[in-house]
Amino acid sequence: MRWEKHRCWVVEATLHPGERNVLARRKFYIDEDTFAIGVVDAWDGNNNLYKTTHVYNTCQPQLPGLVYLNSLVHNLQTGDYVAVDGTFDGEPFLYFNDFPSIDFDPQRMAANAQY
Repeated sequence: MRWEKHRCWVVEATLHPGERNVLARRKFYIDEDTFAIGVVDAWDGNNNLYKTTHVYNTCQPQLPGLVYLNSLVHNLQTGDYVAVDGTFDGEPFLYFNDFPSIDFDPQRMAANAQY
């Protein structure tokens, strides 16, 4: 695990007027190079920072790509936290399917789309 300054996109999401949710506002920090979410902050209806989530990914050059490992959600109001799923040992169980490139043809993808 390493922490370093890194360019990211900050996307803020607010609750639609008239709707109810425990989380009134969220802020997502998205890595500019991988488009993976790294951190999420969430505020309650009283505008208090309620939860923060750290997402742990690992780079897999053999793919190439980034693979989700785990995430920790910290409830800042109760002091609790939970590991959502995944692994922390850095060696995720990866299973790869060899899809034919025709599966990614835009027309074929549009024809197979379900709405």
